[in-house]
Order: sequence, then C-alpha cells, then structure tokens
Amino acid sequence: MKVFFFPRISRQLGLNTVLIVLLAFLIGCSSASAAGVARVEDAEPVPPKVATIQQVSQAPIQATAEAIASDVATVAPTETPIPEAVTAKTDEDLTSEFAACLRDEGFNVPDPEVNADGSVDLRGFFTKLSQDPSFNWQDPKTREALGKCRGLLADASFAQPRSTEDEIELQDQVLTFATCLRDQNVPVADPDFSGGTRSGLRSMFAGQDIDRDDPEVAKAITECRESSFTNSR
Repeated sequence: MKVFFFPRISRQLGLNTVLIVLLAFLIGCSSASAAGVARVEDAEPVPPKVATIQQVSQAPIQATAEAIASDVATVAPTETPIPEAVTAKTDEDLTSEFAACLRDEGFNVPDPEVNADGSVDLRGFFTKLSQDPSFNWQDPKTREALGKCRGLLADASFAQPRSTEDEIELQDQVLTFATCLRDQNVPVADPDFSGGTRSGLRSMFAGQDIDRDDPEVAKAITECRESSFTNSR
C-alpha cells in the first residue's frame, strides 16, 4: 500500500485514527446503558489514529497516548536577556481544552485523568463522555460539537499520522475484533477496508441484524473490543 503524506492530509489522518478507536469504544458503549449512549453505525470516517473522537464532525476515538513536552528554541547569547524556554502543551493540556470545549457546547464531561506513565486516560475520558445523557452519536448537535472541538486535539501525540505499518496493524486489530465477535455468536460481516480503516469497522455492523441491547451481545462487544484494541496507540 502506497501512502502519500501531505501536511494537511497527514494531520487529518492522525485525527481519523483516533476516531477509529473511539468508534470501537462507542460500539461497546452503545449497549452499556439505556440512556445517553452513543451509537456509531452512521458515523462518517471521529479517534485516534478521538480518535479516529479518526472525524469527529462524525466522530470516534483508537488507544493509549504518550505525554509530550518540547521546548521552544531559545535565542543565541546576546547582550539582552535570553527568554526562558517555553514548554509546549502536553496531551493532558490539549485534552483538557477539548473537554472544556465540549462543556461549552452543553456536554457534561470532566477534565481527563492521567495514567501513571503520564499518558492521558482516553478510555476513561470517553467512558464518562458517553455516559452523558445528552451525548448521542446520531444527534446532529453531538456531531456538530465534536466537529467544532476536535481541532484542539490536532497537536496531541495520539492524534499524529500513523505509518503504513501502523495502519496495517490497526486493520489486523479490526479483523481480530470481527473474529472475536463471531466466536461469541455475534454475526458481524467481514470488514470492508475499501473506504478506509474506519469504514471497515463500521461495515462490520452495517445491515446486520444485531441487537446490541442484548446483554450477551453487549458483553461480547466489550470483551472483544478490550482484547483486540488494547495495544492501539
């Protein structure tokens, strides 16, 4: 597979990958409770790699994030005082701004928590977001809010473009997800990646008679999602 990277396209690919993981997460969440649960089958290619909140104007988002902090270059020694280096925003800063933006749009979501290794707990963050009764993936208001706020994650380490190898790995994880579900008697279709990795995830459920409110189905989706995407970044 040949990949061409252009500045604006590459950044979009990064956000799209976050949304892929978010899609897998919200598929499980859509069965977890009766109220305030996001459904994703109609989402366009939100993660990563959001994510993929991978395109949050349709948005979900695949995976752990590493904290980043880089110093702005200082000027060479002169007779005037040298400005102190300025630390770039961390993933926690950026995700907190994203959360604040969603709160401004009417959603009840707290600031993200940080894991012991300094990475943002994206799974916990999106779990809490999906528990807000006003967060409904099929609601145009939700999609509009995600589309408005997702740009705040553009510089996060977990939203950067994936390499060809990473894309192949992610597709393998989607295939593993599908196999796991079928092993637990959830009749998903084979993923169709012709429209991209995220569309492959959605294609598994398109046109299938799957009752995700069934406790057994919900349990299977949750278990398979966790076992298939645990190592996604």
